[in-house]
Amino acid sequence: MSIYTSQFLNTKFGFSLLDIYYEIVRTRRYGTSSSATNIPKVPVTTMKYLIVLLFGAVCIHENNALFGIKCPRKSLKAKYSLAPWAGYYDIPKTSDDDLMADYVQIDEETAKLDVPGTMWCRPEDPRVCLIMDTKGQNVGMQISFLDQDTEGVVGYDYSAVNTYTRTNIFNVSANSMRVYFTNPKNLTSEGRAASDETVDGVWTTLKGELVELPKTDPKVTRSGNFYRQSCFPQMGQHYFYDMYDNMTDCSQHVPFFGIYHNGENVGFGIANYGKASTAENGRDWYETVPLLGVKMIMPHRPQCVDDLVTKNGLYSLHVYFVEFPYLIGCLFQ
Repeated sequence: MSIYTSQFLNTKFGFSLLDIYYEIVRTRRYGTSSSATNIPKVPVTTMKYLIVLLFGAVCIHENNALFGIKCPRKSLKAKYSLAPWAGYYDIPKTSDDDLMADYVQIDEETAKLDVPGTMWCRPEDPRVCLIMDTKGQNVGMQISFLDQDTEGVVGYDYSAVNTYTRTNIFNVSANSMRVYFTNPKNLTSEGRAASDETVDGVWTTLKGELVELPKTDPKVTRSGNFYRQSCFPQMGQHYFYDMYDNMTDCSQHVPFFGIYHNGENVGFGIANYGKASTAENGRDWYETVPLLGVKMIMPHRPQCVDDLVTKNGLYSLHVYFVEFPYLIGCLFQ
């Protein structure tokens, strides 16, 4: 039951395990929690009890990893956040999902899909869009880096990497990456085959080639063109495409990565250079990554990556297929 503790606290009391974590130091020092987070003021004894719940949930999740218990890949969530309430957005998995009320269909001529299906975006926001097959199943996402967010980037050429599709949705031009949850080459007007899981796998085009992420954690330094980097709590074990220490040219690399936990692929992500914006009254989709974060997540990287981040900034998006990504740990990974 402890694995559901975080969701229970959020639903019942309006705060999460991370709120509790942030209050530890304050509680130890002042005897009660502060109002700086969502937690109401509580005495030390109560706070200690909540701390036990926090570590109990994380420990059980990590013990699952130790004993090889897999997390069902039946969810779809986007955006890592240190504070779970500020991210891990639920993404519609089917066209009849109640969440689809927040999306509008993009006309076929504008969407320019290369698979049978339809595209859906939040109104006036082309940053993250959904690709639905003819049955109304979510078979992919389009993640866009808007020209307005990347026009000042120096030292990186989006047009030269043979990875992005040029798009113009809501009259906003962008370089867009399409990531599929089933092999797009096999997707027909019949739609994706029925499955209990959100994804069959992860496919995307990288440097002109359709690439599938390894379905299981390779647990090696290199698997194909994916290089093992760090495991980060609440994120998972990262494998970055073509990212290694002795790279000499960063002008055309693609910061796409797979995310692994308990030995299996539980998500993916993409990062790129620039300064992320948010649609007016829209969702804050992207994660701004400081240089320190880059160093922690990508220990095996060339100096030119640091230079690009320092000059231009970096922003990213994590997408997960599991229900509680904020309980992901790294102890047994």
